[in-house]
Amino acid sequence: MENNSGEKPFVSIIIPTWREAVILSKCLDSLFGQDYPKDKYEIILIANKKIDISDGRVKIIYGVDYANSRNAGAKIAKGEISAFVDDDCIIPKDWISKAVKYFQDEKISIVGGPALPFEKEKLPYRIGGYLLQSSFSAGFATSRYKILPSVREVQEYNLLTANNFVRKSAFEKIAGFDTSQVPAEESNLYFRTKKAGYKLLYAPDVFVWHRAKPIFLPLSQKIFFYSSGRGLLLARKPEAVKLVYLIPTIFVLTIFFLAILSLFSNKAFYALLAIMDIYLAASLFNAFYIFLKFERNILVFFYSIPAAFLMHFSYGLGLLCGFFKYFSGTAKKGISPKSKY
Repeated sequence: MENNSGEKPFVSIIIPTWREAVILSKCLDSLFGQDYPKDKYEIILIANKKIDISDGRVKIIYGVDYANSRNAGAKIAKGEISAFVDDDCIIPKDWISKAVKYFQDEKISIVGGPALPFEKEKLPYRIGGYLLQSSFSAGFATSRYKILPSVREVQEYNLLTANNFVRKSAFEKIAGFDTSQVPAEESNLYFRTKKAGYKLLYAPDVFVWHRAKPIFLPLSQKIFFYSSGRGLLLARKPEAVKLVYLIPTIFVLTIFFLAILSLFSNKAFYALLAIMDIYLAASLFNAFYIFLKFERNILVFFYSIPAAFLMHFSYGLGLLCGFFKYFSGTAKKGISPKSKY
C-alpha cells in the first residue's frame, strides 16, 4: 500500500506488555530490525511497570489496565495503520512490508496471519503448539496457529490480536475495542468490523512466532479464560452464534447428563459408553496424526490424548461460564484473568 504521493504508509505498532523485560526485549529487537523504512513506523508500549528504553521510535504509556491498553495505544498512534502484537512474539524482518501491501483494497480493514508456536521449546510447550495446529483439538482456531495455503477473506474466528494490522479509519469508525468484552475482545472487534461492511484478510506470509502455553494446566486455563469471553460475546450478540462454537459445550453437557442418567438407566450407560468410545478413537487418531506430522516421540503421542480432552473440556466449561456471568450480571466490565495470559 502506498498513498497518492507514492509514499509508504506510516504504521503504529501497539504492544501491551506485562511480562519480564528479557521477553519484551526479544520482541523489540525483532521490531527494530524490520526492513520497512525506519521513519515510517513507531512502537507504542502500554506497560504496568517502569521500562528503560532510549530508542526514539518507542513511546510508553503507563497506568492503563489490560482492558483499555490497546485502545490507549491506538488513541496516540500516528499511523494510517495500527499493528497489534503480543510482547512475547518474535517478528520476521519483513512483517510490516508484507502486511501493508494488502491494504490496497480500501474495503480491507484488518489483515492478520498466524502466530506460529516456537519449535525449540521444552516438550510440554511443543505439545501445546502441536495441539493448537490440529483441527481435532483446536477446531476452528487452527488457522491462528498454522500457515494456511493461500490468502483469503475470513471470519472473525480465523484471526487473533497477537498478529494483526488494522486500518485506523475503520478502527475509529467502529469505536475500537469494546473494553467490557474481555476476553475475546478481538473477536468482538472482528465481528463488528465485518458487520460494518469491511473485509478481514488472512495472509499466510504475515506471520509471527509466539510461545504456546504448555500442557496440561496452563493451556487448559488459557482456553477456559478465552472461551468464557466467547460465551460472553455470544450471549451479548446472539447473531454471532455458530454451531462450531457450541460443539465442545454440547459434548460436556451430554457427558454430564448421561453420566447422571446412567445411574438409573442401562440405555444411558451404553449411550455414554458409545460416545466415549467414539471420542477415544478420534483422540487416538489425532495423537497419531500429531506424532507423524510434528514429532515422532512416543511421549508426544500419549500426552496428546489427555491434553486434547482437557482442551475440549475447558472450552466447553468456559463457554458455560461466560453465559452464566452474562445472565447473572457479573460481567458488565468483562471477565478478569486470574493470571497473565
